[in-house]
Order: sequence, then structure tokens, then C-alpha cells
Amino acid sequence: MLEIDITGGTALQKSLINSAAKHYVNFLLGDPGHLLLTIRLKPDLFAKYGCKADCIILDEDDDFREYEIRVDSKMHMPALLRCLAHEIVHVSQYEKGHLKDGTSAFQNIWKGKAWDIREHDYYDLPWEREAYGMEVGMFERFVSARRFTKKRWYKDYDYA
Repeated sequence: MLEIDITGGTALQKSLINSAAKHYVNFLLGDPGHLLLTIRLKPDLFAKYGCKADCIILDEDDDFREYEIRVDSKMHMPALLRCLAHEIVHVSQYEKGHLKDGTSAFQNIWKGKAWDIREHDYYDLPWEREAYGMEVGMFERFVSARRFTKKRWYKDYDYA
């Protein structure tokens, strides 16, 4: 059972984020079992922390997993939905066991191999390459499924 808890943002943002999150999880995982996504729409996330979005595991055991996704709520809606897609790819990577936390804050395990993130450019990390490679296609599928056809859904910028 997928549960989604969204905090912050506008009513429109919450509605679209909820719909998109369900769409993305269904696309990547089908029935995810007992999964809770807490999505926090935070203004100025990028200005304060240097990232548009992030994802962390809050709790996991054999029958329940919980993740927190934070997304900068000041982005235009298409960018916000693309960032959400990217972070849900990370959720999927964790769920499938491809990505695991390592023994330190600077280490992740990708498909059984330890990666020290200090030794690699962010965009060269395999889990990031996969997420960036999938985010636009997932966004496009969602927009198409919702029959959003106006040009504003395809503007190529994140902020005004």
C-alpha cells in the first residue's frame, strides 16, 4: 500500500505532486507493498542547501519502508515534477536493492560496489546517471497521461 503525505506548497502543487508521485511509483515499482512517501515542498531549498530536491530513507524493515523527499517549491511546476521523478527513481533504486547506504556519509553501495562520493563527480555516479536519464521520460509520460497539452508544460527552465 502506497501512502503519500505532502507538506508545504500550494493546493495545486499538492494535488499535482500527489498524482505524479502515484504515477511514478506505479511506473517504476507497480505495487510497492507498504511504502510511505513524505514529500516536503520547501521554498528556497536550492538557495539554502544548494539542491533542488533530495531523498532519504527514514525507516525500513521487512514489511514497511518510509522515505522523505524534499523539493524546492519555488520552481515552475514542470521542473518540480521532473525533480520529483528523479527522486522517485532513487526510491525505486533503494526498493530494488540497487542502491544502499554505505558505512559512512560519503559512501553508497551501487549494485554491490562501494562508491566514495568524494572521489567522483556527482554526475558520474551511476545512480545519478540513471535518475537523470529517466526523469524527463517519466515526466513526459505523466503529462501525456494527464493530457496536459499547453506549452507551459514544456518550457525548458526551472525558475522564473
